[in-house]
Amino acid sequence: MMHIVSLIHFFETGGDDMIQSALLEQKRKEKGITKAKIADTLGITYQTLRKKMNNSDEFTVREIKLLTKLLGLSTEDVGAIFLTPKW
Repeated sequence: MMHIVSLIHFFETGGDDMIQSALLEQKRKEKGITKAKIADTLGITYQTLRKKMNNSDEFTVREIKLLTKLLGLSTEDVGAIFLTPKW
């Protein structure tokens, strides 16, 4: 279960964490959803999605919510993918 401390850290730092791209990619493949479909759902270009998945740019809270719904992510999945500190 995601701890409240992780959520507090996320909001205090403005979400200044690295995503776990491999885990996000695994969840995407499990659902059989293309990166193009994800980009379309998020309302961003494929190139922007690649930057976000490579940690060159950050996902917004809105985008994380959409990804959670699209990929059927659990609270634990969201924490493992999006709440990993850069250090």
